Amino acid sequence: MPIPFKGFVGKDFRPPEIYTQTEYLASKVDAWCLGWSTFYMLVAQPLFHSCEESAMDPDWAMFQRGNVSQLFEEKGWSSSLSVEAQDFILGLMQLQPEERMSIQDALMHP
Repeated sequence: MPIPFKGFVGKDFRPPEIYTQTEYLASKVDAWCLGWSTFYMLVAQPLFHSCEESAMDPDWAMFQRGNVSQLFEEKGWSSSLSVEAQDFILGLMQLQPEERMSIQDALMHP
């Protein structure tokens, strides 16, 4: 059930829907944050710094355009992430909340 917007979560890993300041599904926000945090823990670098449009983060722009392979390659991350890890992270970080992997599915992911 969507909840009203009541403020921001952690700065770097806020999902795009938080910036619309409208109702959102907390579990889908959590899923996004889990994907971003998993990436950070595995690579020891942020995937991008902000998906807020005014930040003009070039890594976010590349991610948003769907150029994830190119982003991973340019940052040297492609060889450090297994196919399963990439699938897990990207499943949790789908731009559209309704397309994101659920937390329950994440628990079952290989």
